[in-house]
Amino acid sequence: MKWLLGAVLLAVACGMNPPPPPPGSGAAGTGTGPTGSADAGSGGPSSSATPEQLTSGESAGGNITLDDRNVYWAYYENAGGWKHWHYTVRAVPKTGGAPVTLAEGAGAMLSAIVAQGGFVYWVMATCPQDCERFDDKLYLYRVPSGGGALQELKVEADPGQIAVDGQRIYYRARYGRNGDLPGLWSVAVDGTDPRRLTTNGAGAGPVLVGDTIYFLDRGDNPDSTFWTALRTVPAAGGTMTELRRETNTLVVPYSMTVHRGIVLANAQVVDQNAGPVMQAAAANEAGVWRLPLDASPWSKILEGPRFVLSDANGGRIYWVREGCVGSGNLDGTDNRCLDEGDHRYGGVAVDDASVFFVRDGDVFRLRRQ
Repeated sequence: MKWLLGAVLLAVACGMNPPPPPPGSGAAGTGTGPTGSADAGSGGPSSSATPEQLTSGESAGGNITLDDRNVYWAYYENAGGWKHWHYTVRAVPKTGGAPVTLAEGAGAMLSAIVAQGGFVYWVMATCPQDCERFDDKLYLYRVPSGGGALQELKVEADPGQIAVDGQRIYYRARYGRNGDLPGLWSVAVDGTDPRRLTTNGAGAGPVLVGDTIYFLDRGDNPDSTFWTALRTVPAAGGTMTELRRETNTLVVPYSMTVHRGIVLANAQVVDQNAGPVMQAAAANEAGVWRLPLDASPWSKILEGPRFVLSDANGGRIYWVREGCVGSGNLDGTDNRCLDEGDHRYGGVAVDDASVFFVRDGDVFRLRRQ
């Protein structure tokens, strides 16, 4: 999968929420290993279970998700520029079988996909006219998980994370052009009835837990420092609550999840394209962060860009680094490889029974231990 690194850097520089870098494409490079834990695959313990291969000859990357029946993945190609953008959304039963294509066509920069209520949802960039002048659209899309017509909802959204329940889609609005209204929004699953939930433009999330939306907002202070705040808002709308704010910590979060009273977030690598002030503030920020919901201080538990958080389930985090897909405790300890070797690893998605992961473009299943 070709990755639009320029789009990521532009997103950071312009205050947008950057999409996550895909594991296996430079996101898992050389680092110093996790903080306070064994370096998995380099002296740490390893799993000896043999994974079951569910697909063959696929091109999956870092973007996978699950529902009760299937594994879904999405990828895109952009070799040659916007005129050659092409995306694909595929599915295979969790128990194995013939993969099917749910949607494909001209598009790129897909958000993390979500499977909910019989549909697969995502945000995607398209160029209806001419992307030489940045005349791209970033709309919400959905397609029936059992096959059917693609639906373009014509709702402009940031290509980061979205959340979906039975009635509504929650997303961060596209921001940075005239007329844009920043913040978190929701719309009905058919794209109607838009509701603005918050007003800050940049950050990570949303993550839906019950009736509450969790998210990270970020911005700059007058003294040339940068703030990041962990916040909540009712999914139905209402008063926003700030749980904790820190300065020059987790400066550019790009994805997050919530598990057992803890927010776990990936922090972006920031280079000179973001400017010298932000570059200095975020020099050591890349990695996986732990943010307790009790408002206690935040801490980095895995060093980036080597480790990339992919999922959390059963009191464990699941991550990818070069040559290894692994798991560890929520505090960053007891890290171990579940599968390792000279492979290109992609995304990980976990349910109560199995760990599903991408290796060399194909989907594998491993019994959860």
